Amino acid sequence: MNKYKKNIGTFVFCVIVFIAIIIVYFFYDRTTINYNSLKIDQSKDLVYTASKEQFDFYFQYKPYFNLKGELGKVLNKDIEDFVNTFKEDNIGITYESDLNGKVLSLVIIVEDHGYLESANIIYFRSYNVDLDEEEIIDDDTLFSYYGMERSEVESKLDNGILNFYNELVDAGTYNSKECDYKCFLETREFNKEHNDVYYFVRDGKLIAFKPYIAISQKEEEVHDFVIE
Repeated sequence: MNKYKKNIGTFVFCVIVFIAIIIVYFFYDRTTINYNSLKIDQSKDLVYTASKEQFDFYFQYKPYFNLKGELGKVLNKDIEDFVNTFKEDNIGITYESDLNGKVLSLVIIVEDHGYLESANIIYFRSYNVDLDEEEIIDDDTLFSYYGMERSEVESKLDNGILNFYNELVDAGTYNSKECDYKCFLETREFNKEHNDVYYFVRDGKLIAFKPYIAISQKEEEVHDFVIE
């Protein structure tokens, strides 16, 4: 029996090491490789701000993938179409990009301050690019880099949203007796589906962004969820 347990322990250890090796392979030190050959403009970063516009009190920053060929065209066309749907007053647009080994990630964050007087609705759009293969990484492939399947990622996200609610209760934003978790999901418009979730890689960690309503009176920051 002890030998059996020892073998199981060895197997589990080997699996953990294997997953760690996979993550290191895809997300090694970003300074170890140079992707300047893929750039259209050598003087700029792989992602940079193409334009900055002001609508009322809010600024809109439009990112641009500084990548040659059809890949760059497809990505930038999608960004253009997405950003153009929000050219209105009371809407701010920012973005974040990060290079993790061969994976270049971008997330666009839209804050609609005109949704309700005391609340902002938050939208997202993200892109993950394999710079070695020069292709867009789909979500399931991205999950596989972390040794996870979609169901596990979504379960971790659900737990993250629950923890978010508990944090707000602890901070006094919610009274759990007046607004339980179900009430919270309805108030913030966190639907139970996962088809509106966008994924991003920051410092080698998988990050999930899901649209929701933020309470502006509390000066609540945009919330993301680390999948770990």
